[in-house]
Amino acid sequence: MARVHLGDLLRHARGAGYAVGVFDVRGLASLEGVMAGAEEAAAPVILGLAEPDAELVDPALLLPAMVAAARRASVPVAIRWRRASGVEAARRAVALGCGGIALDAAAPAPAGDRARVREVVALARATGVAVEGAWPAGTADPEAAARFVAETGVDALVLAPAPGRVPDPASLEAVAAAVPVPLVVEVEDPPGADVLRALVAGGAAAVAGGAALDEAAALAAGRAAVAAEVRRRCEALGAAGRAADARAACRPWREVEHLIVYNVEGIDEAEALARMAEGRRVLGSIPGVRRVVTGRALRADARYRYCWLVRFAGEPVITTYRDHPEHVRYADERFRPVAGDRISIDYELIDDA
Repeated sequence: MARVHLGDLLRHARGAGYAVGVFDVRGLASLEGVMAGAEEAAAPVILGLAEPDAELVDPALLLPAMVAAARRASVPVAIRWRRASGVEAARRAVALGCGGIALDAAAPAPAGDRARVREVVALARATGVAVEGAWPAGTADPEAAARFVAETGVDALVLAPAPGRVPDPASLEAVAAAVPVPLVVEVEDPPGADVLRALVAGGAAAVAGGAALDEAAALAAGRAAVAAEVRRRCEALGAAGRAADARAACRPWREVEHLIVYNVEGIDEAEALARMAEGRRVLGSIPGVRRVVTGRALRADARYRYCWLVRFAGEPVITTYRDHPEHVRYADERFRPVAGDRISIDYELIDDA
């Protein structure tokens, strides 16, 4: 598995003097093209899904495909949700498999918006997910950008220029020098090689701009054309050939399976199944929980009759899940009193051995 932590990948790019290409996908055709181009260039890549595109494609269908593509890739791959509107959107993105949240913004965040950013950052910290805060690229105030980073705790800063413009190299370099986190720059398509190289020279750790790689273009031009465009951008960004170094520098993204096998006492099977259904609903809403599955042994004489499989987005969720008020209430009132005979184990999922 070559899926990695987004924050690690951005920090590696910043330190090594290249930028990672960020590509929004809107279907299988564009996804396959992006991955083919990244593999051909031996370049790390960031796959994105923009919140507004949820009206065009069901994220619950596309994101599992993105996760599967990342798992089988030979190059490092991170997955981000772009233009997230707030904490509920971030919670959904994490549950669907995203390892990064890029917040939406059109102006310098006022006090109220900074509180919203901090709320998303708090959720992300509890689930091991990176947060990118948005900052207008035309705002020529590096000190203000640095204050925004310090006050919100974001892991990266997205510079969003006005339509039809790219960040001024001098302003970009000034912001990069002022903030302690990597910069992600959004550009319109198609960005020329000179533009991409100038952004890297100015301090960009990632460059996003995927309108030219939408599903219609992918279907019309074919996967090879999309792959060629991805390869071109990776080469211009200095990311080509960086896959091995980036992978060595990044933590692999590994989910955790929380397993419980148990028997019940004092209630009948109908009540046991009802409590399972309640638990799936309650526990499935906790941040960082990707899915909750319950089961019953096929053999009546099995040592344990029932089981829970709770998929966590990552290891940090073990603690936040255990201490979450909804889990504590359900466990203390609805589960532990009738499930004294149980075994609980947390497993790190490894599929790249």
